[in-house]
This record gives sequence, C-alpha cells and structure tokens, in this order.
Amino acid sequence: METKTRRKEPDYARRINRVLDYIDKHLDEELTVDALGDVANFSKFHFHRQFSQHCGISLARYIQFMRLKRASYRLAFNPTAPIIDVALDSGFENPESFSRAFKAAFGQTPSAFRKTPD
Repeated sequence: METKTRRKEPDYARRINRVLDYIDKHLDEELTVDALGDVANFSKFHFHRQFSQHCGISLARYIQFMRLKRASYRLAFNPTAPIIDVALDSGFENPESFSRAFKAAFGQTPSAFRKTPD
C-alpha cells in the first residue's frame, strides 16, 4: 500500500502544478473547483482535498492570495491606478473588502503599501 502511495505522489504533484500554472494564467477569470478539478483530472472533491494537502492552504485562499499579490504589484508599479479599480480587477466587490483582505495578507492597507511597498 505504501508503494502505491509513493508512486502517486509525483503524478499528483504534476497535476497540482498544472493547476497552479493555470490559476496564474487565468486570475482574471472565474476559477471554480469544478473547472480546476478538470485541469487536474480529479473529481472536484478529490481535487479540493489534494490541493489543500499539497499546498497547505485551501483553494479559495490560494486564489485570493494570488490576486492580492498581483494587486500589490499593480499598486507598487502603477501609482496612477485608482485603488477602487485595483480592488474590482482583483475580484472584490468593493474597496472595503479588498482593503481588509489586503491588510490581512500584507500587514498594511493598500494606500500605505502604495506609499512604501514592502
């Protein structure tokens, strides 16, 4: 039994890495468990478990963090972009929820980060 598990690990890692690449290229789109499970060739339930186990974070948190990371680059390198536009482009419904999530992830508000990106 242990040997079967060891043989699955590289295959599963390849599948999850394929999903990570897909997420990175499609952050502007709606990313559902169903669609990403298809990319990994797993059922949505098995995919969600495997993703969390492999990455140590839930799928939703990972996607949110990657969108926030992209937003941080935009704030740092495009100082004329309004924060509300960055928030909406990052998939948030309003700037307040974006600001709360950004502060939780990076320890400072989007406007403070823009002034002194860390």
